[in-house]
Amino acid sequence: MPLGNTVRALLGTSSFRQTGLIVLAFLLVALASVLLSRYLIEHLLRAHVTEIILSDIKTKVQSTNLERVDKVLQLLRHREHFDPRKERESFLVDASGLLLVGDERLYSDLKPQLPPCSPTNCPSPPLSLHTDTADLLGMRVPLQDGGQYISAYDIRPMLDKVRMIPLAAGSALFAVLLAALLIGLRFSSLTLRRVDAINRALARYSGGCRDARVPTGPHNDEFARLGSEVNHALDRIDRLVEEVRSTSGHIAHELRTPLTRLQTRLVSLADQTRGDVHDELLSAVDEVGRIYQLSRSILRLGEIETGRCQHHATALDAGRLLQEVADYYQPLAEQQQCVLRVDAPASCLLYGDQALLFQALSNLLDNALKYAPGQPIDLLARRDGSHTLIGVRDHGPGIAPAERAVALQRFRRLHNAHDRPGDGLGLPLVKAVAELHRGGLVFTLPDSGPVAGLTVLLRLRGAT
Repeated sequence: MPLGNTVRALLGTSSFRQTGLIVLAFLLVALASVLLSRYLIEHLLRAHVTEIILSDIKTKVQSTNLERVDKVLQLLRHREHFDPRKERESFLVDASGLLLVGDERLYSDLKPQLPPCSPTNCPSPPLSLHTDTADLLGMRVPLQDGGQYISAYDIRPMLDKVRMIPLAAGSALFAVLLAALLIGLRFSSLTLRRVDAINRALARYSGGCRDARVPTGPHNDEFARLGSEVNHALDRIDRLVEEVRSTSGHIAHELRTPLTRLQTRLVSLADQTRGDVHDELLSAVDEVGRIYQLSRSILRLGEIETGRCQHHATALDAGRLLQEVADYYQPLAEQQQCVLRVDAPASCLLYGDQALLFQALSNLLDNALKYAPGQPIDLLARRDGSHTLIGVRDHGPGIAPAERAVALQRFRRLHNAHDRPGDGLGLPLVKAVAELHRGGLVFTLPDSGPVAGLTVLLRLRGAT
């Protein structure tokens, strides 16, 4: 099997689809968890930093009572000397608005968020500043001498660190899900292999190999149990087919002799009589012959449907096969004043048993001569992708699409066929031959529009 078909078959297995659905569900849950955890971590971090800022302001109040700028300045310098932190930002402004401590660029970016402030009225909203280099959270408090103190923290380094946590967890979970998908693909491959083994065994059995059985393997898993049940069913079918075959053969053998004797005695009586009695006896002889042929047709149809008939598929030239059928039926066609035309492209090959296909085409041609006398009849062959269509087209009354399924049933004859001889086994036998070749019947050409009459084609595997 080509690699592309193998991959498509693996991806189409139910076990892989179930694995993929589970992996997709977990992947969506993991993605939602990563996004939610990132949001929660940032929210908790900002709340923690806000608590740190409030604690810092509380410390300043306890140490300096926030009275004068010089005391706060001395405290800030002392802290920077003994407890330097890069993420901490402090701004100290005197009463004249001069920045004594802090980054001037960051302070200029913060100033638009600072409303006018006086010792008696100094709004202190939470401050937030996002720049290319920093992500500040802060709070302003007024000093009694008119100055201002701003305590802030740059949380970007901390955010960069904590953001790696959900990303790492998500990457690990994604790796686990990918491994699960690969494991599911492996199990799908094993499942497909077991299913293919069952399909091959059933295909061989339906093709006539009565010894074909499903391998069960050493493991008593569900496929082994299924294979055992399939093998049990095939053994049962073999026993039933053998019983039917022996019974049918016995019936055919037992009928052949009395029917032959009856036919001989009727012919002998007909030779000894004249007039109406002679004609009636000859009619009875014909009826006995028809019964004999009907029993042979039923047995032959049963052999083909069960695959018990001898058959061997080889590469055949469709045009040559059609020409042989046309040559065989040419005298009868001349009697019916029908013109037989073979229409087949060069080198149109198919796989099939020549004797069975000859019989199927003979049945189709016999029906065409019966229902469309005096009209031209075409024996057709066409390529249809990897298959070959081969059959007969006439210009008779045809079969309505709604009645075609009925025409393929045993002994079922349409309303316009009761005045013509027949037993209703022609098309069922053609269908059985097509199905024995793992093909089917179609009632029109794929590239043709409405055509008067009837076109019946066997769709068989083509050969190159």
